[in-house]
This record gives sequence, structure tokens and C-alpha cells, in this order.
Amino acid sequence: MKVKSLEQQLRGQARKFQLMTSGLLVFVVLTTFYFWIFTKQRLNNFQQVRQQVEDLKVSFQSRDSLNQFLSQNQDGIKLVSLALPNEDNVVEFVSQVENLLAVTGLTGSLKFSSIVPAKANDQLYIPFILKLQTGVPQFLDFLARLEKLPFLVQLTGVTITSPNGIADITDITIGARLYVQDPFQD
Repeated sequence: MKVKSLEQQLRGQARKFQLMTSGLLVFVVLTTFYFWIFTKQRLNNFQQVRQQVEDLKVSFQSRDSLNQFLSQNQDGIKLVSLALPNEDNVVEFVSQVENLLAVTGLTGSLKFSSIVPAKANDQLYIPFILKLQTGVPQFLDFLARLEKLPFLVQLTGVTITSPNGIADITDITIGARLYVQDPFQD
């Protein structure tokens, strides 16, 4: 009986040991699985952060390149902005043409054919007409000075009417385009 009771006791302890080792094994497996998922998630987060850092580096490099380009070409950008006025500074063109008329002593008028820019070859322009009363030599001087203005202007036509001969004061009509920024309005 003692042997039987000892045998039962050993079996009970073996069962307890089996249950404890099974429980410990389940705990180790579950903990390993949890850490595997947790580590995988952390690794994904780390890779996303690394990619964001790389993207930021590229963005900063692009920004730095753009800033360098802008600083190197600031004068050129100003010239283009002046040559192609927008809605706010097209008045500067009118003012300079009026000053040019005053300096050359010509009588004339400037009239825009439209206040809405037209488009040709993907370039915006405002058509205008310049009417002058002058002699031919003064007209040629005016054109030379007009060409030196910092605006992009294209002559589309010139009509000269001289009822008393070319040596007399004539009526001259100039059709032209003032190229403007795209977009024209701010």
C-alpha cells in the first residue's frame, strides 16, 4: 500500500510537473509570439521613420538647390518679372511710354485694345494701339527708345498716313502686344 500510495503521489507530482511545464511552454510560446509581433511592428515603424527621414533629406536638398538657384538668378528673375508685367505693375509700362512721349516731344496716345490678356503660343499678351503725330525721323527715334524699355513688346503693325508728304507731320498708328505674366492677375 505504501508503494501504491507512493506511486500515486509520484504520478500526482508528475502530473503537476507536466501541467507546470505545459503552462510554462504555453507562456513561453505566447510571450515569444507577442514579442515577435511587437518587434515586427517596431521594425515597420522604424523603417517608416527611416523612409521619412530620407524623404526629408531629399526635400531639404531640393529646397537648398532651389534657394541656391533663386539667389544666383535673382537679377534675372527680377528682369523677367519686369519684362512681363502683371496686373499690378502694367501701369509702370503705361507710365514709361508716357514719359518716353514727353522726353521725345511727341504727341500721342496709348490705348489697350483689351484689358483681358489674349494667348498666343502659350504666352499671354495685351494688345494695344499707340497713335502718334510726328515726323518720320522722330518716329524712328521713338521706336529706338521704345525698344530699350525693359518690357517685352512686339510690334504687329505700323500704319503711316501723311496727307502732305512724308516730310510733313504724319499720323502714325502702331499696333503692338505687351507680353504679360501668366497668371496675369495676382
